[in-house]
Amino acid sequence: MSRQRPRTAGSVRSSSAVNALRVRPGSRPGSARQWYEAYNQRRNEEAWRMEEWKNTVNFYRRRDWETQYYNVLAQPKNKSSDEEKWRENEEKKQKLAERQRRLRVLLEDDEKRYQQEREERHREAKTHSLHHHFVYPEVEMLKCQLEELKRKNQEERKKMSEALAYEAWRKSNPQARQMESDRFNRFVQEAWVDQRQWKEDERRRREEIEKRKEREAIEAQQKQEEEEQRLEQERLKKQAEWKVQLEAQIQEIKKREQREDNLRSEELELERERMRLHEVSQRRERMKELRQRKDLELFWARQYQLKLKKHAADIQAELMEDEAIVEDLLRGLPTQDTAEDQMKERRAETEWMKAVLGEQRRLEVLREREYDLLFSEEAEKMWRKRKAEWEKEQRARDKLMADVILGLKQQLQERSNRNKQERVLLNAEKTELQCSITSTRDKMDQLERQEEAERRRRQAGGAAALSQPSARMVEEMTVMRRNREEEERTLEEHRREIARLEEQMQRLWGPQYAPPRYGRKRFAW
Repeated sequence: MSRQRPRTAGSVRSSSAVNALRVRPGSRPGSARQWYEAYNQRRNEEAWRMEEWKNTVNFYRRRDWETQYYNVLAQPKNKSSDEEKWRENEEKKQKLAERQRRLRVLLEDDEKRYQQEREERHREAKTHSLHHHFVYPEVEMLKCQLEELKRKNQEERKKMSEALAYEAWRKSNPQARQMESDRFNRFVQEAWVDQRQWKEDERRRREEIEKRKEREAIEAQQKQEEEEQRLEQERLKKQAEWKVQLEAQIQEIKKREQREDNLRSEELELERERMRLHEVSQRRERMKELRQRKDLELFWARQYQLKLKKHAADIQAELMEDEAIVEDLLRGLPTQDTAEDQMKERRAETEWMKAVLGEQRRLEVLREREYDLLFSEEAEKMWRKRKAEWEKEQRARDKLMADVILGLKQQLQERSNRNKQERVLLNAEKTELQCSITSTRDKMDQLERQEEAERRRRQAGGAAALSQPSARMVEEMTVMRRNREEEERTLEEHRREIARLEEQMQRLWGPQYAPPRYGRKRFAW
């Protein structure tokens, strides 16, 4: 039984969903629903293929097992299988007993060799016991080291006992205790005088250290202020340069946008020009069909004089139509002042074409007046002659009009190709300017982060150095705080300016497309 593909909310085949997955890299994708349906459809197809593959594998596995099972059942049974199994078991038992016997022999031989080796070692030990210090010299060396350690230990214990006995005598003897007391009193008196002098010296030394620290802190503060001023000037200079650069880049982007709008308008104008040329070609085709129908109508008529006059009138109408077409082409071409060299050449050719058509129309008017004075035979001869001339003139006129229209079409195609190339270059320049602006903004942010980290580090160092500030230092800290607040206000103004420039850039570029994100839907397979 065939399995049907599982259907979910997004498993419906839809051309819009497939087209949504086939969006070109540079174009805007479809709606979120189309993306979601296409994604679900692809997942369902993959799950269906996986399930079909598993079913196929299981089917062939079952068929293989059934084949093996029936093959075993179909094999002929051997009547002597029990006897062969009994014989194989007996052979295995005999081989096992033989292996056990060989192992017992090997173990007995190994045990005999071990006992012999032990007896030989015992006899050798008894034989060489008299010359033991020659055979084992390391044992004698260890014994000497042990005796030396014992001797050193006894000497140290003797010295320690003597020191303890002297200490006990010194504490128990009255004369020694009196001498110790007198010496301690003299030491206390001398130490009192020395201690007062040492305290005075320590006070003066501490005052000098504090004064030196204050001087060093003031000098460090001055150096820090000078360094901060220098860094602030450099930062403001860089920010001014980057601001000018951003303004210039924005102006360039505006110029590119204006040029792109001009190219779009020119492209629309070229498209209208193509439509007009197509209409001209259609008019020429209609005139040709009308002329053929009229020739077919006059083919059966024998009145050559009327045919001449009729055909002359038709030729005049065609010439007037061609003049109207040339007039339309002239109106579509630019003037002599603003046109390029190729356009000037095309305009001159078109004006020459108009003059030729006008001259030919005047010639046809004169010919029509001559037809009134002809007899029938002369009219027949004149008809054949004029017909050949008309056909020749018609071919020349058709070729000339086709050349003019083809030249205009080629020129329009060249202008269209130039516009496309220029638009591609404009897009590349806009992308490059966008990358440059992003890089400049990143540099400015990095500079601000570095300055903030440096400012915090200096503040931490100044706080450690000025743990006990004086009045002057407090005043200097107040000035520094004011400068810092002023710097923060300047930085905030600069950030607002950057935000304004970014907003202006967003208005120029338009909103950037961000594809929607959807959570992965889990299915119960």
